[in-house]
Amino acid sequence: MIWTYRVFRDPIGRYSIREVYYERDGTMIGYSQEPVTVVDASLEDLVRLLTWHQAALDLPVLSTEEVDTQLATQPVRRPSPSDKNIPLSQVLAELETEAELVKV
Repeated sequence: MIWTYRVFRDPIGRYSIREVYYERDGTMIGYSQEPVTVVDASLEDLVRLLTWHQAALDLPVLSTEEVDTQLATQPVRRPSPSDKNIPLSQVLAELETEAELVKV
């Protein structure tokens, strides 16, 4: 599983940034029901977090209603024996690489 930040619009027209979770093949499997907050352990980490949030603003806005419908209609994926846990450090490195590619 990988994740990223995306901008969502809710049914009453409010915008927020939420975490979105994907399979490695790019299939969305869920998102955080609560918007993310901008809090971190250090200034450096906060800057990194804000950079990821800024990258989310460059992507198309997702509708909570449309995403909920999409998720409800897609088949449930069962884990396969080849699924592996990925260290957090690797996920963060991949997200930083993706964020750099989005900027270019």
